[in-house]
Amino acid sequence: MRTFIGVIGGLGTDATIRFFQALNDFDFGKGDEERRKMLLYNNPDIPSRSIDFHEGDRDVKEALIASVKVLDDAGVDVIAIPCNTVHYFHRSLQENAEAEILNIIDITRRACLDVMGPSARIGILGSQKTIQTGLYQESFQEENVEVDTPPETMQPLIDDAIDHVKRNDMRDFSHFAKAVESFTEQKSLDALILGCTELGLIPLEYYPLHTRLFDSNTSLAEAVYRYAEANNCNE
Repeated sequence: MRTFIGVIGGLGTDATIRFFQALNDFDFGKGDEERRKMLLYNNPDIPSRSIDFHEGDRDVKEALIASVKVLDDAGVDVIAIPCNTVHYFHRSLQENAEAEILNIIDITRRACLDVMGPSARIGILGSQKTIQTGLYQESFQEENVEVDTPPETMQPLIDDAIDHVKRNDMRDFSHFAKAVESFTEQKSLDALILGCTELGLIPLEYYPLHTRLFDSNTSLAEAVYRYAEANNCNE
C-alpha cells in the first residue's frame, strides 16, 4: 500500500496549491494509479500567525492540533504543513500526532547546506514572526552555521509582499526587489532561503540574478516525495 500523505493547508491557500503542484511534479510521467494518495485539509480558520506566540499562542496551537487530528483520524502516514511560521509549534504538534509531521525548517536547512556547504553566506527571508521566533537561526545554529536576517527597516517590505501574494495581488514587487537586492549585496550573500511559502510565488525576476534561492515550499514537497518513496507501507 502506498504511503498516505496528509497536508494541512490554508496558511495561505495559494501556497498550498503551489505545494500540491510541486509534489505532483515529482511524479512526472506516472499514471493516475501510480501517484500518491493524499488528503488535503485546507483550514483557513486557523487564527492569524501574526499574534505574539509567547502570550497568545493557545488558539493557534489548538487549531493546528485539531487539524492534525482530522488527518490522523483519516489514517495518513505523514503530515506536511506548507507554512514556516507554524513550525514554532512543531514539537507540540508531533506530541499530539500519530503520523510523522515533517519539519519544513530543518528540511530547508538541509536542502541549502547540501548544495551550498557550511561556509556559504546565507540569508533568510520570511515573515516578521518567522524571523522573530528565530526558527531558521536556531536550526542553522545546530550545524554551527551563522545566517543573516534582513534589517528591521526591510521587514515591512517583505511582510507587504507576503500580504500581496496572500491576496493574489501580483502586480508589482519592485520595492521588495530593491530591498532584497540591497540586503544581498550588503551581506555578500551566496544564497537566500525563502522562509515563507508565499515568497516562492513571487516571480524570479524580482530576486537577485546571481543568488541561489532555496524555496521552503518546494523543499518540503521534495521531502514528502522522498519520504513516500522510502516508506511505502506493506499490505
